[in-house]
Amino acid sequence: DNRVANHSRCPYGQRFNRNIGRCAPADQVPCH
Repeated sequence: DNRVANHSRCPYGQRFNRNIGRCAPADQVPCH
């Protein structure tokens, strides 16, 4: 699953934000 791969490449403490299509600080990504 590409989403998992993208997520795994995010820098530590960041998450892949599907809304913007890139990694973002975890505190900026909706929990859902």
